[in-house]
Amino acid sequence: MNCVIDLFSDEPVPAETWLRCGIRRVKELPALASTQLLVCTCELMKVGGHAGLFGGRLVLAGTGRALGSLWSHLQGGQSPRSLRADPAKVDAAATAATEAAFAEPWVVVVDPRLGCFVPGDPVEVLDGKKGWRGVVSGKAGEGSYFVEDQSRKLHNVAAERLRVDELVAPAL
Repeated sequence: MNCVIDLFSDEPVPAETWLRCGIRRVKELPALASTQLLVCTCELMKVGGHAGLFGGRLVLAGTGRALGSLWSHLQGGQSPRSLRADPAKVDAAATAATEAAFAEPWVVVVDPRLGCFVPGDPVEVLDGKKGWRGVVSGKAGEGSYFVEDQSRKLHNVAAERLRVDELVAPAL
């Protein structure tokens, strides 16, 4: 069919013979072979590039280890094991860092999104015109929290009435 008029014509469309179909397919073979060869070449180049990249990394890593071992040996170390740290020194340094972190003042950061408060978050409770400050002590249920006021009394407060007390903690 060459156009829309052929759709409505009463004349039958001649079918392609087996011979013509075979000749047409044979004519398409060089194009098909060249595209398949191009695809195979591209895939081989890609695999070769990856192999070259990883091989280069392996050579550089091996050279670096060899030079490090040589340097360690020249500095008086017995083997690459001399590059490892003493576990007693590592434990002492980690303990000292932890004690120093606890000794310094902390910065409290609170997530202000609705329903994201956790126990210990400083909040401001909105009660009409007058509000009060407190600390979240736990989740009371879906959409509400237990908030402890300054006199240590617990209140069940809806999440919509809570906001971060920005005088105490900066919001994210």
